[in-house]
Amino acid sequence: MNRKPINIFWTGGWDSTFRLLQLLIIEEKVVQPHFVVRAQPSVGYEINTMINIRRQIFRRYPGLRDMLLPTKYIDIREIDKDTDISECLKEINNFHYLANQYQFLASYCKQNLIKDIELSIESHRYVGNKIFIFIAENLSNNNGIPFKLEQKEYESELKNLTCKLFQYFKFPIIHLTKMEMRKYAQEYEFDAILGLAWFCATPWRGKPCGFCGPCIGAIKKGFPNKIPLFRRLLSRVHLPLRSFYRKNFKNY
Repeated sequence: MNRKPINIFWTGGWDSTFRLLQLLIIEEKVVQPHFVVRAQPSVGYEINTMINIRRQIFRRYPGLRDMLLPTKYIDIREIDKDTDISECLKEINNFHYLANQYQFLASYCKQNLIKDIELSIESHRYVGNKIFIFIAENLSNNNGIPFKLEQKEYESELKNLTCKLFQYFKFPIIHLTKMEMRKYAQEYEFDAILGLAWFCATPWRGKPCGFCGPCIGAIKKGFPNKIPLFRRLLSRVHLPLRSFYRKNFKNY
């Protein structure tokens, strides 16, 4: 067994929980989770979810107690703002919008000399983001599994900026959709634990809201039952209106 810990950003969400379980149960790797604590409504739920999942892992697989290391919790305020990384994200956003989380995750890695942390992003086939499509199509291969973005000179400024920002990360599940992950988990019988994953960014009375990006994604990708029925019904009305607003009035 390889005792070198695998670094992974774990949020208690579906994708990162799937990868964590895959590493522990199937690949028999020692895993070092990292979690950035932000001032967001979902953070408490994410932490509680990770604690619960950890408890269920140890209950079902007691031999994994020494393999799942204590999560490293990082206060986002303790991550130094890196000028180069901030400027890189700013330039990327001139071409295509990319969330701010990749800035502080990259800054954390650079600050702590981490160059091999796993980032659990699902298949580009459903992400629909040109940046992640580029990443997925330009990853080095590790026994048939896509992993790190190849560090080389590309033909466009956007691709070179993307390469610079994402140099710290590995992408081991970018070839899988959520449905494929669920099928895999069912095959290896850890789907019950995976089903405990949290995904809502703005919880409502302790339940998924049905309106935020992750909730809409869950509905679209075949996981509507994770959201209370009433909130799903409201979401069916809200989603077309939001799409109309973004298409006709919001300037990206």
